[in-house]
Amino acid sequence: MPRRKEAHAGVDDVTRALATLYIVARCATAFGTAMAESFALEALGLAKRYGDRVAVDGVDLRLRPGEVHGLLGPNGAGKTTLMRMVLGLVRADAGTVRVLDRPGGAEAGAVPDGVAGFVDTPRFYPYLSGRANLRLLSRLDGGTSPASAAAIAEALEQVGLTPHADAKVRGYSAGMRQRLGLAAALLRKPRLLLLDEPTHSLDPAGARDLRARVRTLAAAGVAVLWSSHDLAEVEALCSSLTIVHEGRVVFAGAMADLRARAPDAVHRLRTSDDAGALGIDGATVRAAADGDGLDVSAPGGSLDAYVLALGRAGIAVRSLERQDRSLEALFLKLTSGEGGATKGAVVATPDARAPVPDRPADAASLRGALACARLELAKLAAQLRTWLVLATCLAGPFAFAAAMKLQSSLPEDTLFGRSVKASGFAVPLVVLGFAASWAFPVLTSVVAGDLFSSEDRYGTWPTVLARSRTRGDVFAGKGLVAMAFSTLAVAVLAAASVLAGALVIGSQPLLDLSGAELPPGRAMPLVLAAWASVLPAALAFTALAVALSVGTRSSAAGVGLPVLAGFGMQLVSMLDLPGVVRQLLLTPPFIAWHGLFTEPPFHGPLVEGSAISGAYLVACLAAAYRTVRARDAAGG
Repeated sequence: MPRRKEAHAGVDDVTRALATLYIVARCATAFGTAMAESFALEALGLAKRYGDRVAVDGVDLRLRPGEVHGLLGPNGAGKTTLMRMVLGLVRADAGTVRVLDRPGGAEAGAVPDGVAGFVDTPRFYPYLSGRANLRLLSRLDGGTSPASAAAIAEALEQVGLTPHADAKVRGYSAGMRQRLGLAAALLRKPRLLLLDEPTHSLDPAGARDLRARVRTLAAAGVAVLWSSHDLAEVEALCSSLTIVHEGRVVFAGAMADLRARAPDAVHRLRTSDDAGALGIDGATVRAAADGDGLDVSAPGGSLDAYVLALGRAGIAVRSLERQDRSLEALFLKLTSGEGGATKGAVVATPDARAPVPDRPADAASLRGALACARLELAKLAAQLRTWLVLATCLAGPFAFAAAMKLQSSLPEDTLFGRSVKASGFAVPLVVLGFAASWAFPVLTSVVAGDLFSSEDRYGTWPTVLARSRTRGDVFAGKGLVAMAFSTLAVAVLAAASVLAGALVIGSQPLLDLSGAELPPGRAMPLVLAAWASVLPAALAFTALAVALSVGTRSSAAGVGLPVLAGFGMQLVSMLDLPGVVRQLLLTPPFIAWHGLFTEPPFHGPLVEGSAISGAYLVACLAAAYRTVRARDAAGG
């Protein structure tokens, strides 16, 4: 009995072991199948319409890791639009995108880590050096200073830009900018790399180096989508390709499959007896249309046999020249409408397109907004305009106070103008009066009106949005910097006015609007409160400049229209209009501080002005944000 039990126990152990091995084998098979079917890029049914023109119509595109896949087609075939949809720069009307086993395209929000590339011609900030541009982009991706500096140096070395790294991009040639675009892509350590006409503007040596770099990346497992209209380039580099024509796929498969479909090459044959050569079997022979010899088409081996047959027949071969490339002939046939384009998906008509949905993936995060804000601050610090504005805010009040002290006449038609020589506290109030009437719309819009439209002017929207930040992050970062700069400009102007009054005129008591004398200890808080009271209206004008900058895509409009609006509101406020109309204007809040200098003080205008300013701010920023989220980033 013990031996029988031991035998049964042994059988059970063997059975369990076999069952375990079977399960492991099934799991390994399933895992291997899943890995085999894994795609670095899988786009299904992508479609895009611009008005009545169908740019992309039901395109499928798949790339495996380590594959260099050509996207081939004539100019205007839809290649660039397709790549923009994959990178999320353009919202597809239909279809889905997955990259590196994650959702991709515009619906994913930020471009996933490991995905990089550029479409069309890479654009950068011309007033910064190549290295500084890469530093800013690295910050968008969350790069730390020591690590990013080393990565930037390596990327510049890889593309051959190290000698020119610290030169301003405005001096770069088109080829150098193309190299900088590749360096920006390599910074993201890509596992999926999308390159649109990457050898455009490169010299032969640069194009050769780029193709070698792409082969190295592919050997390391990087999937590369190479867009081009040059068949020879794609044939030399890619193992598979998709050919598109008028937005539709006309071929998709391995390069070997395309070669198998290619017709036989045509050769021009000249002999001692063309009439006799027409009667020799073994090839398709016809008289050349131009009368210069014969056109012969046959596979390579058959062509050799045909030439030998000519010799045996006593017909001398005087010349044999290849006339066209077989793949080129097939490509021209496929892209001329004769190849039978695959039927595309039905593209949504403009009336049938759904409104832009609320997409949590596109919302701003604190970390992302701060990263984008740091980028904007670095850009502002590199621009002379920024420092000129702040220098004007700092020096202007001192120049005004000195002029008031030296001249005999006073600005008596201005509030507190009669007191500028009697009390230094009158100086900041007179400056505030001038600024409220004319200067604040300029100060607040000169930066805010250019923060967004400058991306359109330089064509850098695709460069920024192809990083690891959502549109919400970018909008929040730019908005924070716009508000911060306006606040800084007002604060510098206020501080300079107070200091100028105290240093040039003195800290004598101030007469308020009721004729009461305000000692310095009471005058100073009221002056500071007056300046603080205009900040909501200043920020509202900032938001208006942002909205106009986004809506018009023009820096001139973003800066100029808020100034014109301020002047217009100022003139309208002088008219005899109903109180409701005046309350809807944005300029009365700039003078609501007058109530602080009466006895008793009245604060009603301050409250109303703050409420109106807040309404303008929220409405303008909301409109601008929705526009930024919905707009395609097609570059400049």
